[in-house]
Amino acid sequence: MDNVYQPIHTLKLISENVWIVDGPIIHFYGMPFTTRMVVIRLVNNDILIHSPINLTSSLKKELDELGNVKYLISPNKIHYWYIQDFQKAYPEAITFASDGVQKRSQQAGQSIRWDRELKDIDRDYFPDLEILPMSGNRFMTEYTFFHIPSKSWIVTDIIENFEPNKINPFFRILAYLGGALHPNGGTTRDQRTLFWGNHQLLNKSIDRIKSLSPDRIIMAHGKILDQDIASELNRIFAWVG
Repeated sequence: MDNVYQPIHTLKLISENVWIVDGPIIHFYGMPFTTRMVVIRLVNNDILIHSPINLTSSLKKELDELGNVKYLISPNKIHYWYIQDFQKAYPEAITFASDGVQKRSQQAGQSIRWDRELKDIDRDYFPDLEILPMSGNRFMTEYTFFHIPSKSWIVTDIIENFEPNKINPFFRILAYLGGALHPNGGTTRDQRTLFWGNHQLLNKSIDRIKSLSPDRIIMAHGKILDQDIASELNRIFAWVG
């Protein structure tokens, strides 16, 4: 399963001014996960890095050729590990914290400077982005991002979509049982339990996303969805009711 989305550590164009960069496999609670960050060139040519992966010298060179790396994003409190590397390379970049990530990163021994919190960002701060928190999760709030010009919805863990031929047999069984195996990926069953009693809050987030009519869903873990997104959203969130 090593490096299943080759080539890694290089920009891959998804849509105009939107790239992904696939990274190496990491292990989270013993399970192998692919890593992926999203790079957005904003209307003013500043660069936003969503959920940074480990930074290599070749990747830094590619990013520097794109523009000024100005913003670093932790979209939820378990996606932050490599922000420290990016801060060292781009000390002037503004770093945005998701709810609870400051405490979690400190407990992990990370020295990250958190400049602002995503929950406090005004709607017009990023003219070409809409920040959409997935409300109602009792463990963490995931902040998703809608890139308005490309109609791309960018998520981290609220949707996972592991391809069977890219994971080992044991993890394939777990992904299937957990509801995260392509072509039927979605919100994993363990995550769903974290929304119990708060489906009304989550539905407000889902309704907003549906109203934006995304053309694709870019996720941190698994195959990007870019076909019949309206139907996919109905299928993925059918469990909410």
